Amino acid sequence: MSSLSVVKISLDIAESKKWLANFLSLQSLDELECIDEIEFNEDDSFTSIIDNSGTDIFFGLDINAWYDSLQDNILYYAHYDEDNGNVEYVHIEKKEIVRDYRMYDFNLDTNEGSNPSFDDFSDALSYIDDHFLE
Repeated sequence: MSSLSVVKISLDIAESKKWLANFLSLQSLDELECIDEIEFNEDDSFTSIIDNSGTDIFFGLDINAWYDSLQDNILYYAHYDEDNGNVEYVHIEKKEIVRDYRMYDFNLDTNEGSNPSFDDFSDALSYIDDHFLE
């Protein structure tokens, strides 16, 4: 797989859809249902929101966009594009930024927090593949 963009959030599917509609500033859930490329999968206490659109609707968002959208939820966001050398990994738990790691064009941009630890681009890709591909 050359690219991946997924959000895992500690909400059920119905609440995740409401969260995403609000996050994307949509007027209604009906608008969200019209986006065929967004896939929702519920597993245990998390819902995965997978962006298959190719437009990468989550890519490049400031950490505050993620942080401000949450209440006491847990959120993981993972994105990579092997061809362009981009990787983003965000973990926020109960209004605390646990990890913010971003690399663009194979150059490190942000490296806040330490768990999980990434040494380089391929290390981050391996972690994301191991933890976010279903």
